[in-house]
Amino acid sequence: KGMLFISRKSPYYMKSFSIGERIKENDIAMLRPFKFFKFENYQKILNKKLIKKVKKNQKVSLKDFKY
Repeated sequence: KGMLFISRKSPYYMKSFSIGERIKENDIAMLRPFKFFKFENYQKILNKKLIKKVKKNQKVSLKDFKY
């Protein structure tokens, strides 16, 4: 039942961020609908710097981050 709760949701930004800011776990909310973001990628984005501006409620993408 717990995995079903996660599997139908994707990460979205809870507020707007500028270039160079680091994303923390409390900056992201898991919301519906699911939009092709695998849960195993979730850990990859934590504490990474953004390479472009993002807006509140925008879907999280790996292309938003510097590796």
